[in-house]
Amino acid sequence: MKKAVLLLAMVALTFGMNAQCNIRSSSSMSGKTTESIYVGTVGQGVSFHKVTEKTGESVTYMSLDTRSTYLASPSNEVKLYFEDESSLKLSKEVSYDSGTGSYWNYSSFIRLTPSLKDKLLKTPLIGFELYIFEQSVDGVKVISALNCLQ
Repeated sequence: MKKAVLLLAMVALTFGMNAQCNIRSSSSMSGKTTESIYVGTVGQGVSFHKVTEKTGESVTYMSLDTRSTYLASPSNEVKLYFEDESSLKLSKEVSYDSGTGSYWNYSSFIRLTPSLKDKLLKTPLIGFELYIFEQSVDGVKVISALNCLQ
């Protein structure tokens, strides 16, 4: 009886975790597979993209997106803010384009190094800044999303 209850609990936990992992997957003609997961709304928040080659080697990227009604030509500066009050300044390109209505979209695409990936998995990311534009995020959801692609 105990084994049956334990098995049911494990199955429920597994399905519950997979239900939270709303991964979008696509394949290319070159044989690469891309898995993507979003935290927040598309266009405002964080998304992760894991690209796996035919050889099985994979690279994970983080995309940061925010928007503003203010148009500025951004510098190549990204800041990540963590729950433990630490921050990380990265020299990464910040792109911008016209959004809907009177909004401008700002984004940055970052290849995750093993140390940055480890930091994101252990310390909740609570926000980021692209040039002068800030965006808050749910740190627990960020960690969960990144864990989905492990």
